[in-house]
Amino acid sequence: MGVYKMTDTGKREVSLDELISTLERSSLPTIVVEGKYDIIIYRKIEELLEDIVDVLPAGGRGKVLGIFDSIKTNPKLQAKKLIFIADKDTWVNTGIPSKYQQDILIFTNGYSIENDVFIDYGCEQILEIEDSSIKNQFLADKEKFIHWYALALQATLNGENLTKEREIARDPNEVLGNEYSKFIALTANEIYPTELQSNLKENYPLQIRGKSLLNLFRKHLKHHTSKAMFQKVAIEPKTSINRIFDDVKKQF
Repeated sequence: MGVYKMTDTGKREVSLDELISTLERSSLPTIVVEGKYDIIIYRKIEELLEDIVDVLPAGGRGKVLGIFDSIKTNPKLQAKKLIFIADKDTWVNTGIPSKYQQDILIFTNGYSIENDVFIDYGCEQILEIEDSSIKNQFLADKEKFIHWYALALQATLNGENLTKEREIARDPNEVLGNEYSKFIALTANEIYPTELQSNLKENYPLQIRGKSLLNLFRKHLKHHTSKAMFQKVAIEPKTSINRIFDDVKKQF
């Protein structure tokens, strides 16, 4: 197997072995994060800690956890000051496994960093001051999306072989499109997860997949781009993001 592979966009994807090698050579305390948009926020930590740390985007949650898992068998990593930030993902629904409940491994408040941005950006408050028709359309789409998402989440948590209609990463625009009835149709062995649906409704800012949640919001408020939302929250973090920052600062 090669050291790295190419992404769908033709860009070089750094392997887990390469990331570990980079950390072994580093002289600075390092905060390992997932990457892409979240790096916009986590670069702020360098300022908060007056540049005594480096922030390393790993390229995904699996690699963040993979590096963390490598510490126990890698003396060179054990000698380093490493902190990790990762999305909870479906652990927001099931709880974080005990082996990952460590002070140096910090998780988002919600499913992902996008959920924390949704909350700190004030998306619900923005909807309140928008035209009532926009708010009502969002609420109607949210209800329909949660009705489907409960089915997809149930299938995911049960470890089933997922069909297109049960993949929780499906974009809301696709789910809510012309084939919505197909997405919510029960299979022969399915029982609708009413309790799960109720919990999702009550806690949707935290528990629905964050990228889907932001896309659902932007479906009706297109002028709020994801990048701009991340940039604003990086400049003016509130409760959710500040909790992550505080947990990082406690390690120094």
